[in-house]
Amino acid sequence: MIDQSQGNALFLEELIRNVAEGKGDHLPDTVIAMLQVRISRLAAAARQALRAASVFGETFWRGGVAALLAKTGDGVSDILQGLLSAELIEKRRESRYPDEIEYCFRVVGSAVADIGAAFDKGADDVRGGR
Repeated sequence: MIDQSQGNALFLEELIRNVAEGKGDHLPDTVIAMLQVRISRLAAAARQALRAASVFGETFWRGGVAALLAKTGDGVSDILQGLLSAELIEKRRESRYPDEIEYCFRVVGSAVADIGAAFDKGADDVRGGR
């Protein structure tokens, strides 16, 4: 696993997670492929929220995701809590906007765009991705 992760700590963590969950027989070759597998296992609402969040880039806000999904803040908060528990996103300590909770993806840089592209756009269409 260490060789396969090629020094990428997130990829190594994902490989270990898959083995611990008994899914170590066929491990994806890249961190993006691994994340695509994890994302594909999520409920549709969670996938839609991730895709909406990816429109904003590396950081995003609950209100922005709610607006793109045309949902109430409370409904989106529950979905984001599930994504926090799944360790796909993290809550930032401070937010650029005073009354908004700011989140970020656990992966950064070009991987954020790859996450947005990882979806079946027909099934998970959101306003920002059209």
